[in-house]
Amino acid sequence: MRWSECYGKIQQLSPKAAKLASRMLSKDPRVPSHWAFALDVALAGRGKSAGAFTSADLEAIGASQRQERPEPTAGLDPAQREAWTFAASVRTSAAGAANKGAQALKPGPEDALWDPRTPTPEEAWLLAFSHEFQRISDASPDDIARRALRSLETDGHRNPLEAARDELAASEVEYVALDRNVGVPPEGGY
Repeated sequence: MRWSECYGKIQQLSPKAAKLASRMLSKDPRVPSHWAFALDVALAGRGKSAGAFTSADLEAIGASQRQERPEPTAGLDPAQREAWTFAASVRTSAAGAANKGAQALKPGPEDALWDPRTPTPEEAWLLAFSHEFQRISDASPDDIARRALRSLETDGHRNPLEAARDELAASEVEYVALDRNVGVPPEGGY
């Protein structure tokens, strides 16, 4: 299995299955070393909307890491079964590559497209917004981070440089309005 195939399978997993598979494959010595970080990032990204683990999920993770079940059994829920199957396919590919002289899992020219050091589109947007906002304002790093995350949700479709400038303009208008008590009736009334 090549990384592009693996990444395609990750995108087909449900969020809960991706989160489970991430834990099943975490620090697994059978996972190819040049895939470990990329797998972790891709699975975490896909599983970020999944809920918390149940005790049955934790049992399935432990059993997978110990390889107690040769294949998914009827006792697993659909997400656990999906994660189990994915983890087993990664481990099988790694074992097959070791038997064939590690030909199948060596990084290839297409794998450069999925370099784990390359930020996701959301990360790239956040970095560009933060850099621009820092350049044009004197806001603290925490304030910049809060504004960047808030803006990603509402303005993620826009150019991050324009969104940063608009955010600064809006914050300056808000600051001026608060400073001058605009819209507040005078103490003596009208």
